[in-house]
Amino acid sequence: MVRQFSPRTFFRQTPNHILQQYFESKDIPTEIEWEGLGETDVEPIFEAMDGLDDRVRQEVEGDFVAINELACSKGVLAILEEAQLWGRDWSEQFAEMKNAYERAFWTFLNEPQRFAAAGNLQLLDRLGSWKRRMVGMLLEPKTTPEDIELFESSLRAFYAKQGRGRFCHVDYYERANPERHCFFAYPEDFANAELGYDESGQFQHRIHRSAFENIFVYRPEDGFLEVHAKDGKKVVEPLMEIFCTTILGLKAMPEDGRMPFDLTSLKDRNFNFTIEPKDGIASIDLLELKLDIAGNGSGRQRGQVTLGVPARNNESLHNLIDEVIDTKNARLSDLHPAKAKLRVAFKPVNGYQAKTLPFTLTYPDGCTLKDDPHDQVVKDVLRRSGIAH
Repeated sequence: MVRQFSPRTFFRQTPNHILQQYFESKDIPTEIEWEGLGETDVEPIFEAMDGLDDRVRQEVEGDFVAINELACSKGVLAILEEAQLWGRDWSEQFAEMKNAYERAFWTFLNEPQRFAAAGNLQLLDRLGSWKRRMVGMLLEPKTTPEDIELFESSLRAFYAKQGRGRFCHVDYYERANPERHCFFAYPEDFANAELGYDESGQFQHRIHRSAFENIFVYRPEDGFLEVHAKDGKKVVEPLMEIFCTTILGLKAMPEDGRMPFDLTSLKDRNFNFTIEPKDGIASIDLLELKLDIAGNGSGRQRGQVTLGVPARNNESLHNLIDEVIDTKNARLSDLHPAKAKLRVAFKPVNGYQAKTLPFTLTYPDGCTLKDDPHDQVVKDVLRRSGIAH
């Protein structure tokens, strides 16, 4: 979820000295009297913003929105994670700053590359709806500028068939615990004409070409490639093929002998997730299960049924499965789970309210879990329990 941006809130939370540093670094003239200006006296700053040229104001607002996205605890953690990957430790320096707004703004001004990387890492942590495929364990991704350029040109060629993608830029980042190689691709999208005004106030159609985002994450420890992309399966599989042949150096995308998710165990009332004390999980509840019903010896699907129950009531859901078997004259082996909605309850830590994490698994390769630490714990549990491979 994108953080709500309110200019006045942003100015109140950001120390005046760093706002002054920003305007001076951009050579943007203002009539703000910074000396003696109260930290919560935002109207002079707001009025100065309102008086800027339209183009300059849009650029400044774009910067402030980007900073606002990282001006929170998760954003600061993403900044520190990125800094550590480059052998830097800003924890003591950050401890002396006023709040997350100052920490994010300082990074934007002084470490723009680390700021951009942290923004992508935070985006990765909150995205769901990934497609997942086994491509091979312990492969060494190719990440030289020449390799990235080949990846970009291959993506351009793919999207050129759709009439877009003349340009494409790819950013690469590495994450630890567990090791993940992350590639953010930005192909050019279709042209879009909007009604608007030019700098002289002339009303007209304004044509622009924006970029859209595809994300590729390779996990060498388990051999899986995860892709988040628009337009669904018809696009994801060719994108996976391109990644395998350019970044992983394979001749082709490997035949997938293992399905990323096997939901069969969830229909068994005696199934238990393999949870370890270090996971900090109090319970995992199965809230909803969509079942495909196989035909009697025909090999064809007879139908589909979705069963749901209130949270913390697994036994009732399995009672419903028994009812389906009775009413549909089916056997348990005839029921094939196609989609499952679950909820994880974590144990409270240091007196804080316990965190709950709902997520959905779709056979064979759909998952709404994200990439942040709690989601990583759940992914480990799914692997141990035989649900994820």
